[in-house]
Amino acid sequence: YPTDGGSGVDRVEYTVNGGSTQQYDDTFPFDLPITEAGTSIIEATAFDKAGNESPTRTVTVKIDRTKPVATATAAPASSGFVKQTVTVTLDATDAGGSDVARVEYTTNGETSQQYDGTPFELSLDGTYKIVTTAYDDAGNVSDPVELVVKIDATKPTLTSNQSGANEWQKSATVTLTATDSGSGPP
Repeated sequence: YPTDGGSGVDRVEYTVNGGSTQQYDDTFPFDLPITEAGTSIIEATAFDKAGNESPTRTVTVKIDRTKPVATATAAPASSGFVKQTVTVTLDATDAGGSDVARVEYTTNGETSQQYDGTPFELSLDGTYKIVTTAYDDAGNVSDPVELVVKIDATKPTLTSNQSGANEWQKSATVTLTATDSGSGPP
């Protein structure tokens, strides 16, 4: 805040983003609230009661109130079960200007971990719920994004039962039973 070793501070004149000059002449220090999102440039000069002028001081303020947007994709993409390894890629963007600081995710509610930018693979049978959250440099947090991946690489089993197998008959009944430990029968 402005000080003066002699006649005392008279006023501070300032502009915000090159706008009209404002004057403050009450008690010092004083707070100048900056609420506009984006980059604001404040230029201020102090004057004492004798008419002396300080060098102009320029301050840049950056405000980002926009939440980043997290994304999670699976390849191959499917709303149901797949039988092969799935590659998961996480990402985030930030339209507020401060850039994405980090992306974190959980798998099936386990402890959150930071994503290092490298896609990862899921290959074991099961259902995976991946929840992704992004954080930007201003401290804004994205809405969580949920991705569900279902893998069933185990082949179903089929058994048959027939009365009088391998014998000639007038009619026969064959009972087929299919089981699957993963995605289940149709």
